[in-house]
Amino acid sequence: MQHTEETKQKMREAKLKNPTRYWLGKKKTPEHIEKIKQTLISRGIEPKVKFVGYQQNHPNWKGGKPNCRECGKSLSSYSSIECRVCSYKTIAQSNTGRIITKEWRQKLSESHKGKNMGELHWNFKGYPNGERNKLMVRIEYKLWREAVFKRDNYTCQICNQYSGYLEADHIKPWAVYPELRYAIDNGQTLCKNCHKLKTKIDWQDYHFKVIRGVN
Repeated sequence: MQHTEETKQKMREAKLKNPTRYWLGKKKTPEHIEKIKQTLISRGIEPKVKFVGYQQNHPNWKGGKPNCRECGKSLSSYSSIECRVCSYKTIAQSNTGRIITKEWRQKLSESHKGKNMGELHWNFKGYPNGERNKLMVRIEYKLWREAVFKRDNYTCQICNQYSGYLEADHIKPWAVYPELRYAIDNGQTLCKNCHKLKTKIDWQDYHFKVIRGVN
């Protein structure tokens, strides 16, 4: 592209007014950069070293972000010591063989009451299943559930499935017999499919006997 003499004159004037602004956004060729270096050296001026981002030749370089002390992975925070995976492993190892007694769990439950949890949480939107869900998150229900599993040796009482996904069922329904909700004798261990079938039978019995009055 050929500039006219008038355009060239305007460019000269703009460069004289603000030399720094003139070169803003313009890329210098390697030949041009070498020519500038030689000119500075001939004048007794040492050329400045170009610092790229946060590389090690930068004067403010402090080593960069730390690495995980276990796996050596680069961390995203300067204050971190381990990555998320390694921190989970460390927590799991520290809790291996640790026995949490019922008294300890009860104290933990009491210490969390009245704090930013449950109904006191800023984002609380109600319990999904109403009053039932509210009662099932209490420590009493959790202890009852564990006691039922241990008594039945983690075995489904209908199909004899051992371990796996198990649920604690109320022999006499939760909604109909509120006084037996935490009675261990009123609980039994069932697998998911057997629990679903048993709940269906309980609802049919309740529907016909209580609501419709059919014996």
